[in-house]
Amino acid sequence: MIFVVENDAQDGPDHVDAHRSPGYVISAYTKRNSVVHTFYNTLNMIRTLEDLLGMNHLGMNDANSEPMADVFTTEPNLSPYTALLPGAYTPLPPKVTNRSLASEADPQANPSMRVALLVQAAIAKTGYQ
Repeated sequence: MIFVVENDAQDGPDHVDAHRSPGYVISAYTKRNSVVHTFYNTLNMIRTLEDLLGMNHLGMNDANSEPMADVFTTEPNLSPYTALLPGAYTPLPPKVTNRSLASEADPQANPSMRVALLVQAAIAKTGYQ
């Protein structure tokens, strides 16, 4: 499993709040073709990692956080996928062409935006609407 979280939540504000960060979980056990809208923070991610690795909790805060259970499924999906190469040109999916997104960040100058666009392009290839 791969967990990805932005290092600094204030790297670049989105259209809702400057304190939000994208988080990605990549695994054969992750729900495919879905977006989980549950609010999670870094402590939820740490709690989930601790549970998956069978570790003791680091402290009271992560011990009292909920694990990210609705991100996962019990049956693995081992179907192949096409990897996107970092830096390769990936056209934007139709949903990402609004002016607010285009004016907020330049994918060439903002690594966080590049990652988000690569993930969105991968989701678009799955046919999820």
